[in-house]
Amino acid sequence: MMFAKKYAAIILTVFITLSMASPMFAGENKKIDINTATEKELTQLKKIGPALAKRIVEYRVKNGLFKTTHDIIKVKGVGEKTFALNKDAISAIQPLPKTKVKPTTKKK
Repeated sequence: MMFAKKYAAIILTVFITLSMASPMFAGENKKIDINTATEKELTQLKKIGPALAKRIVEYRVKNGLFKTTHDIIKVKGVGEKTFALNKDAISAIQPLPKTKVKPTTKKK
């Protein structure tokens, strides 16, 4: 009986430890936003080296933000194969449009 209690305690400890550790690893699967990523961040993608990462950033500066992730193939050196390898690892987040807010006036 004592063995069963110790065994149950060990299993419970392992379960609790693993459940607490899983959020620490959740961030490792974050997508790389091709509209804000640095050259260094872009090199984490498959088949994207420093030279191609630089071209992606230069393209973005010259032409504006990517509207979709597929637009990355417009960059010289990024083709359908490279896109296919990375499509699940990238995003192309669009900023919210700026709106003008009219100040409210108090009635007298």
